[in-house]
Amino acid sequence: TAGAVGMEDITVQLRSGATATGNPFPVTVALQDILPSGDSTSDNVQIQTLDASGKTVDSYYWNDYMYDAPCWVDGNFDAVEGVEFGPGQGLWVYGSSTSQYITFPAPEL
Repeated sequence: TAGAVGMEDITVQLRSGATATGNPFPVTVALQDILPSGDSTSDNVQIQTLDASGKTVDSYYWNDYMYDAPCWVDGNFDAVEGVEFGPGQGLWVYGSSTSQYITFPAPEL
């Protein structure tokens, strides 16, 4: 139905290099709920936020070896919490192969 919020997770295939994407939902999505899959190991998956001029504001890296559980870290390898992406917020996502994906979780109603 036109205008209806999708109730299914949305998976984005990454490329070797940058892929333009964004929060596909009309609600806020937490970084910690966005999960890499496929050949997404170590620090080879990255999400960057941009300002209105296209300049990188923040970078987050998937890390699956420094902590008890895989998590997103910042450039200092500190685990990050509380990061959210607004509805439709544009992002660059970086990968190192075409068998990598990130999944945005469907909103809970």
